[in-house]
Amino acid sequence: MFIKYVLGVVGAIFIGLAGTASAQSNAKGMALESFSKVAASWHFNRKCSYLSSSDLSDFEADVAYITITLGKDLGGQTLLNRIQSSVKDIVYSEKYGDCEKTREMFDAGYKYTKVWSEQIRLILEKQG
Repeated sequence: MFIKYVLGVVGAIFIGLAGTASAQSNAKGMALESFSKVAASWHFNRKCSYLSSSDLSDFEADVAYITITLGKDLGGQTLLNRIQSSVKDIVYSEKYGDCEKTREMFDAGYKYTKVWSEQIRLILEKQG
């Protein structure tokens, strides 16, 4: 439902620039790119334990909510699972091995996750 709503909103913006199919593809791509940020922040926290237990509980609930909602709109979790796996490989690579250096990336993804989860909730509430 969320992706369909986003596709409609973003699609309306892109229709003047490209065909409807292209606009829907762009909206889906943006949602999947956003999901990769969520997945990265989740993996960074698993690796580096940035959050307290109370903050972790809320964060994991937000990640789960986004994942479940997006998966429903995509018709399954397969693509999301692939993104999570790829992001995990990157987060655990040597390039991102220093938790002090990855804190900023985590913080940005953490904030993004909270905002996106709330946006989804608000949209779904409005849809009834």
